[in-house]
Amino acid sequence: METRKVVPKETSQILKNFNHIDNISLLLNKYLDFLTFNKNKLNANEISFIKAINYISFIKDDEVYNEALKKVFEINYRRNRFKINSKNFEKEVVENTKERVENYRNYLIKGNGNKNLNKILEKIKERQKNSSDCSYQLTTKSRLIIGLGISSVLETSIKLHHIYGIPYIPSSAIKGVLRAYRIWKLANWDEEKYKEIETRIDDYKGKPEENISEEEKKIIEIFGNQNQKGKLIILDAYPEKFEGFDVDIMNPHYPNYYTNDKNPEPPADWQNPTPITFLAIPEGTTFNFYFKNAESYDRDLEKLRIDLQEAFEKIGIGAKTSLGYGILE
Repeated sequence: METRKVVPKETSQILKNFNHIDNISLLLNKYLDFLTFNKNKLNANEISFIKAINYISFIKDDEVYNEALKKVFEINYRRNRFKINSKNFEKEVVENTKERVENYRNYLIKGNGNKNLNKILEKIKERQKNSSDCSYQLTTKSRLIIGLGISSVLETSIKLHHIYGIPYIPSSAIKGVLRAYRIWKLANWDEEKYKEIETRIDDYKGKPEENISEEEKKIIEIFGNQNQKGKLIILDAYPEKFEGFDVDIMNPHYPNYYTNDKNPEPPADWQNPTPITFLAIPEGTTFNFYFKNAESYDRDLEKLRIDLQEAFEKIGIGAKTSLGYGILE
């Protein structure tokens, strides 16, 4: 077994001159730790191990981090769970990988790297405040998952700012939830009515003969549709403070049924579950929401605040909202 970085040789030489990496997005997407096993195909446990060594550096909770570090680097190689041939298994490689994991966390979550990220958040907050009409703060009531399906060699992902590496909620996602909430209220939470209203809103061209209500016109004026631009401008939402992530898990119980497209096996209890880990924004994280041209929202800033809060409480945002994720209050 050997460890290697999948980056160009010149890049690797340059990186040796730097003691720290400040961008979490680069670490997760461009500079991953890989342990290469001397065989063609890895089993599920080996893949999980590779993912784990790249996720645990960013765990917020100290107790969870210490337990994860112990399980990943003590149980997995001392008990030889992967059945690696002793001639190819190098303890030094794993110990060096463990040291890198600890160094990343000590810098990015507990040290100066984290201080730098939070200074950037303060500057972003100041810029957004100066360019907006109003702002609101909401706090995650459950874990928040944004960008879970973004392409990644780790199977799962999370939305991070491509320059700063900071987690955030894109303005397009906020707009989508707030718009959907207005339509759901108008439809009295009836799914068929919702589809009808949304179709009329999307297709509306402003012609006199079009049958559309005044409330539907307001939604178009605020958010726009396929034929016109909305007046309300929504900025990306950033956390008040970044302290790290939670590592969560999905556990599909019938892997042979879901992964074999050509000849899937029927779901059966004797199939081994395949845990899939992913990063999530922890419960209790406060986000700042900024709006420009806020008067376009029915000329009522208090209504905007109430609708925003109720939208995140009743609909949620991000992945797995049906399971209680992505709720803010």
